[in-house]
Amino acid sequence: MRVIGSGYNLYYYVRCTTEHELYDMIEDPWQMDNLLSNLTTPSDMSKLSGSLLNYPLSKVVPRLDALELVLKSCRGKDCTDPWCALHPQGNVKSLPEALSSLYDDFYSSQPKVRFSECKKGYIVEADGPQNANPYNTPSD
Repeated sequence: MRVIGSGYNLYYYVRCTTEHELYDMIEDPWQMDNLLSNLTTPSDMSKLSGSLLNYPLSKVVPRLDALELVLKSCRGKDCTDPWCALHPQGNVKSLPEALSSLYDDFYSSQPKVRFSECKKGYIVEADGPQNANPYNTPSD
C-alpha cells in the first residue's frame, strides 16, 4: 500500500508470512532499508526503533495497519477514501491527522492484518480479519 501526502511517501506491506515492510520512498526509493525489519509479530511494537513524521514507528505502524485492513476488503467509496471508513465523522483525512494522540487507543485496539496461511491467490478464509472498526466519538 502506498500512503502519500505532503512531506511523506510511504510503502507498507504485510506478507502472509507475517513479515512487515515499511519504506520511506522519499529517503529510500529503491526500498533497500525496511524500517520494520526487526518486527517479528504485529504485537511486538516495543522492538521498533526510528521515527516517521516526527512520531515513533510504534505509533505510525498501527495506523498503517488499520488503513491496510480497510483496503484489503474495501468496496465503493472506502477504496478511494479509506480514512472515511475508519473515521466516518470525517475528522481524519490523512496520516498526520490520524497520528493525533486522541486516537492512540482506537488504533491500538484495531484488528491486525494477518493471514492464517499462505495460499496461491485470494482466499478469504486464509486472509484473516476483513474489517476495521470505525471510530466512534467518545461521549462526554
